[in-house]
Amino acid sequence: MDKSKQFSQEDFKKRLKQLRKNRGLPQQTLADRIGISASTIISYEQGDSLPNIKTLYDLCDVLEVDIKYLMGISDINTVKNIQDTKLLVKQALTLLNDMEQMLRN
Repeated sequence: MDKSKQFSQEDFKKRLKQLRKNRGLPQQTLADRIGISASTIISYEQGDSLPNIKTLYDLCDVLEVDIKYLMGISDINTVKNIQDTKLLVKQALTLLNDMEQMLRN
């Protein structure tokens, strides 16, 4: 479990840029998806400004990230962990179905 941390603008700007790049999203594409300008994304990534609550929520939604992780309050991205678990379950079910089909033949 994470120890109690406070918001870190340094973590926010680094994580925003890292998450955007990891998902292969140019700044303009991310901006278009949440309805802001690319210059605003650049401003966030440089640490010159912070998003309002709605924009922060939209960033988390598009980047599929937990708000606490993006804001530097937690080092655990629970949204990603949940999605990874869902993907593993889906893959396991597909494998089980394939094995069942093989046993029938």
